[in-house]
Amino acid sequence: MASIEVSLGAPRRRSAGARDATRELDALRAALCDKDTLIQNLKKQLSASLSAARLASQAPSPAASRSSLHDESAAALSVDERRALDERAAAVRADLETRRANIQDLRARLEKTHVTDNIDTRIQQAELQYQLGREELEALSLGEQARALAHLIRQADAAARKHQPDTLYS
Repeated sequence: MASIEVSLGAPRRRSAGARDATRELDALRAALCDKDTLIQNLKKQLSASLSAARLASQAPSPAASRSSLHDESAAALSVDERRALDERAAAVRADLETRRANIQDLRARLEKTHVTDNIDTRIQQAELQYQLGREELEALSLGEQARALAHLIRQADAAARKHQPDTLYS
């Protein structure tokens, strides 16, 4: 009888260990995927910020821009820089829309949780509130990035139009 209990108990121990290893492996895969996504986003931000820095270094100073909106020192972006800036702006807008959808989902999940005396539901509610706050903060940050990129694109367009020669047909 004891040998039967031991033989029946052993696979359970192994399966619990296997489940733990599987969970750990899944967690590591998720972390790796998150880090890869972060690396790609940082690369895009770097290329966009380099383009923005180049444009800002060639743009007039804030005091000069207040005196005249169209200064002769503003330079147009190259085709590659403009494309990188457009791609970054599109990526920021897409990420912003994703964040907004996540915020709506978190708010719906938060409304579904009922406040009770159970500590688990209170912890779950606190975690949802934290995630919601973090997503809202990230959405605000992305919104500001989108506005800054749109401003840089408008500034580059204005500089490109300024450098085009005037003709009878323009």
